[in-house]
Amino acid sequence: MQDLITLAADLQRRGEAFALATVVRCERPTSAKPGAKALIRPDGSVSGWVGGACAEPVVAREALAALRDGRPRLVVLVGEGGRDPARTEGIVHLPMTCHSGGTLEIYVEPFLPKALLVLVGHGPVIETLATLGESTGYSVAVLPADAIIVDEASMVDLPLLAWLLRSIAPRTRLIFVGDKDQLASVGPGSVLRDLVASGRIPVTRLT
Repeated sequence: MQDLITLAADLQRRGEAFALATVVRCERPTSAKPGAKALIRPDGSVSGWVGGACAEPVVAREALAALRDGRPRLVVLVGEGGRDPARTEGIVHLPMTCHSGGTLEIYVEPFLPKALLVLVGHGPVIETLATLGESTGYSVAVLPADAIIVDEASMVDLPLLAWLLRSIAPRTRLIFVGDKDQLASVGPGSVLRDLVASGRIPVTRLT
């Protein structure tokens, strides 16, 4: 049991999908007992044990379905003479695939990797987005930006430039792309025109 839990923790840590099947109830005669577990991977391989040849193929099939739709399910296997539970909501009722008595109830839960949110840059905005992403269940990766390309740079005004400069890490290169004579900024300042006129930055003109 400990090996199975260790395996599940390792798969979660590596961001790999799997489903965990747990026997929650049984009625004799059954070989499985409550608490028995099996781990099913997306390739259909099974680690652990929840009832042998009568139960394993059905549980593996339902586990793969749970991995596809992301929804847990309670699988009820009813053998000859076994009692089918009266409740139906959220339960998958299936007959035993071999001649066997008793009833097995197995909870199948999918564990899917978190969606990855990639943030590029540095500063208060990135930090806030990273915190929000983690609190809403995302796996967050923050990547430093060596260079940032600012397109339609003629529309950048002074307040926007000030915010941009506060948000990037030191030594990050800014590449402004635009036409200094078109699409003037709505706010104060003509950033691209003034940068080109300053003679302080390298300028490449495309013809």
